[in-house]
Amino acid sequence: MIGIIGAMDIEIEHINAVMEEKEEFIVSGALYTKGKLDGKDVVTAVCGIGKVFAAMCAQTMIVKFGADTVINTGVAGGLTDKTDILDTVVATALVQHDMDTTYFG
Repeated sequence: MIGIIGAMDIEIEHINAVMEEKEEFIVSGALYTKGKLDGKDVVTAVCGIGKVFAAMCAQTMIVKFGADTVINTGVAGGLTDKTDILDTVVATALVQHDMDTTYFG
């Protein structure tokens, strides 16, 4: 099972639109959509902005839905002008960073 997390609806809505055999579940206030993409079992969710929401969502995907791979899709804090829309970025190193989500409500 592949888990796909987006912080905002726009980051997940197209994936859900092309998903087949969809089932929806509400877990801790978040909507999870389980189905098939290109014959593969997937579960998607909009987690909200921030690392705590993403961590809770990833844990739910692993524990409740059996995800063995979790992909975070969307803006994900792009910091360079060397990437463009639809580019795939794979990290070779990571840094934990807090942010103030007040602006996002």
